[in-house]
Amino acid sequence: EEQIEAIEEHVVQPHMGVVLKFFCGLTKLQNSDQWSIIMENALHEKINLTAVHCVFESRNDQRCRELFTKADGKLVISNETLTLLDYCALGYCINNAHDLVKEIEF
Repeated sequence: EEQIEAIEEHVVQPHMGVVLKFFCGLTKLQNSDQWSIIMENALHEKINLTAVHCVFESRNDQRCRELFTKADGKLVISNETLTLLDYCALGYCINNAHDLVKEIEF
């Protein structure tokens, strides 16, 4: 319960992205409450990179599919300079949900 409260409080703060990704890697996003909080804050008309990295670090294929389903298959990455790790995370998500991806916009 304390984890859920901490995630709710800090998930929208950019500097918490690294901690959140580490947390997702440890938990494999198996707790549905934790995942729903990430999903609520991740989808503001597009899938943001933090959510993509959370799925990548968790290596949870089902959560990857849920992410694209929730976003209606649209992946929009704009006004961002992508790093090699960003491309790895994007590639992982696209590969695991390729049948759900309808549109990719950079």
